[in-house]
Amino acid sequence: MPRSLPPERLERYVAWFLVSLLVLFGVINTLRVDGKLRNRRAAADFEVYQTAAREASMGGNVYDGLEKKHGLPYHYPPFLASVLRPTTSMTVPGGALLWNLLQVAALPLIFIFLAALLRSAQLPRPDLLAAASLAGCAWFFMDNILWSQVNTFVLLAVTGGLALLFRGQALGAGALLAVGFSIKFTPVIFLLLLPWFRLRGAVLFLSGFAAGVIACCLLVPAIAYGPGAALDMAVAYSGVLSDTLFGGKAVLPCWDNCANHSLLFALQAWFGKCGTLLAPLEPETILAIFTALRITMIAGLLASALKVALRRIDRDSYLLAAQIALGIVLLSPVAWIHHWVILTIPLALVAGMALAAPRDLPLALAAALLAATVLTGYQLELVHAGLISVFLFASWAALAALTLIPGGRKTQSRGASSPVEPTEAPDQAPEAER
Repeated sequence: MPRSLPPERLERYVAWFLVSLLVLFGVINTLRVDGKLRNRRAAADFEVYQTAAREASMGGNVYDGLEKKHGLPYHYPPFLASVLRPTTSMTVPGGALLWNLLQVAALPLIFIFLAALLRSAQLPRPDLLAAASLAGCAWFFMDNILWSQVNTFVLLAVTGGLALLFRGQALGAGALLAVGFSIKFTPVIFLLLLPWFRLRGAVLFLSGFAAGVIACCLLVPAIAYGPGAALDMAVAYSGVLSDTLFGGKAVLPCWDNCANHSLLFALQAWFGKCGTLLAPLEPETILAIFTALRITMIAGLLASALKVALRRIDRDSYLLAAQIALGIVLLSPVAWIHHWVILTIPLALVAGMALAAPRDLPLALAAALLAATVLTGYQLELVHAGLISVFLFASWAALAALTLIPGGRKTQSRGASSPVEPTEAPDQAPEAER
């Protein structure tokens, strides 16, 4: 009689089978998108990146006048335009095909990093949870392929950074999160996890982040376009950031467009001129409501980070990481379905914590709410109706409450994972950097 496989190995085989199916689905979708490029406009976002790379290679300023010249605004860090310099000799379909195949190749790496993150948190069934979370967000990944977006690569850097962070490898964690920031600005809010480290680890984390930003946003552009051009691009991008964050050129979406998937557009879809609830509100009123919600979220994130710093409970750190991932989408005035790949992180973390603490009903409800949010993304009518953003905001509120409101369960202090009782003493080596 043949010997049965150990449960852990069987789960790993099932997990890799799911990931393999996702990769196959991604390859098929990539080839379908490649066919569509010959007939109609697709890969529009890649065209933005490639146009910026061409403009920079000709000595132009990618942040000033590119929209007027090509109709394609570029608001990303210099790193993205620099790494795409080799594609400037390619057509848009050829470059997009290569870009999308790289996205598909990134999926197994994201799975490995996400499973490592769950192992660092000492959560049960890490491989199966990581694969299930990726498979659950398959539609979001496929939308990134349709538009040839950057979010898959941002997720790759963020999951790798978080996996190292929760293992106590501060320097590498900071460097990988810097790569995500250098592709797209939004992962910068993961710096709120800094209180998870003690002083030495915090210094190493910030040093890794600074070194990563310098390497990606100055050194790589200098190699691609020369030192002078690299400095000019960095200065121009800092101006774009300043104008966006502190006023001036802050670009808000058109108020007549109710097809966006952000929380702002959920409010517009319900209460604006094309709304279906109550009397239409003025755009200024809707923007004020959205601003109030953003302030609430920022306050909740800061309060959660403060609690992590004061109490040093690992469980709170995992909940904070999940909150931050949701905040990346919720805080943005412009969000599309392809941005929602970041949900793989909170979905896996919260589901794992719920499995590890089956009697924790609030945690189970939060996991169910996140799962409902992901499933809502597969119904475009619900997405365009704004329900997915509402579910996402409710998920964030539930996680913030779980972080901030003292629970009755006994929690473990930093150095061991709170959701589960370790069967043996955890490795203390990472504590040296924390």
